[in-house]
Amino acid sequence: MRRVVASWGNGDFGRLGHGQACLSEEVPKLCAMLSEIGAQQVACGGAHTAVVAGDGQLFTFGLNSHGQLGHSQLSEFVSEPCGVNLPEPVVAVAAGHHHTLCVGRDGGVWAFGDNSQFQLGRGKKASTQTIRPEALPALAGVQIKSVSAGAEHSLAVSAGGELFSWGCGGQGRLGHGVPKGMGWLQQQNEAQPRMVNALEGTPVACAAAGHMHSGCIDQSGQGYSWGCGRFWQLGNASDQDVYLPQPVEGLHAISALSCGGLHGLAQQQTGQLLAWGANQNGVLGLGSELIQSQRVPVPLQKTFASQVSSGWKHCAATNGAGKLISWGWGGSMGHPSLDTLQSSGGQLGLGSDTDRWEPATVTWLEDAEADMIMQTTAEGREQWRALQVACGFNHTAAIIEMLD
Repeated sequence: MRRVVASWGNGDFGRLGHGQACLSEEVPKLCAMLSEIGAQQVACGGAHTAVVAGDGQLFTFGLNSHGQLGHSQLSEFVSEPCGVNLPEPVVAVAAGHHHTLCVGRDGGVWAFGDNSQFQLGRGKKASTQTIRPEALPALAGVQIKSVSAGAEHSLAVSAGGELFSWGCGGQGRLGHGVPKGMGWLQQQNEAQPRMVNALEGTPVACAAAGHMHSGCIDQSGQGYSWGCGRFWQLGNASDQDVYLPQPVEGLHAISALSCGGLHGLAQQQTGQLLAWGANQNGVLGLGSELIQSQRVPVPLQKTFASQVSSGWKHCAATNGAGKLISWGWGGSMGHPSLDTLQSSGGQLGLGSDTDRWEPATVTWLEDAEADMIMQTTAEGREQWRALQVACGFNHTAAIIEMLD
């Protein structure tokens, strides 16, 4: 059995890793250059993708406007996977809008890309962008186990359950309380990682950074949220911004959490999915009869998962049986190219750029020779399983196990 990477959706700037000629893919397509690396994790950002190989090598591709690929500093974009030079193997990676974070084997954090809002966490004197991986001095001696990258802010969870945040602090997304000062003198951003003191004594299991909001789960399974609440994306029945982490009444016994553009998605320990916030293009997956925004977490009918991911306006999940499901925004702009008549969307992987208002199963893969591989044959033989999925702004990628 081989672990491979599939990608689909908008192909601008080479973010799918299929070469410069790829405009988009409406079904998952296997990345030929990543077929033998034993892929362990994939992350999708604004217009770039990062993959961790079985030996800890990090590969990136896509837009490189701010150095977010960590290599090829003279190239605006790179359309095929290229390795990032790091001093130790990588065990986890996260991709923001224009920045990338990774965790090394020894628990250190490395960052590269856009630093205009201090999202790289390298201090006030650091450059506004970094084109090669740089360690975070403020986390020296802290063993980090996971990271999450929002549009312009970053989160990290230590092995001891401490939560750190840095970068853009607008709307309270860093969780450090109401900023000091008045008007333009307010200091909202954090130039380096700062522990979220409001959760001191509450060990955090994992954290999720969205566009302008954040969330986490403590080790008991309680979910918390903070940041921008204008579109009900905090799940607390209020549209007000929240400056400190607050427990969400509807998020108990939670095992996974994902924060998207203006919405949230959680997985209960039973596998049941919950969604809340703005319901743009059906991103909450509640069906066409329930199109309004949701102020509190609402269960998706008959939808269970083992891992979840949220993009700007689309979501995807895998379940214990290796099925891959997706829903929400299906197309980049909803208009095909006048030259090729090809859509620039397709991030749901369902064969079109049509929005889906409830979860649908992805059943096909395309290999490097453009042959279609059905997940289950007519004889009932399973040919592949989805292990992990990641949603970017308008592209998606997954770790696939081929059962050959």
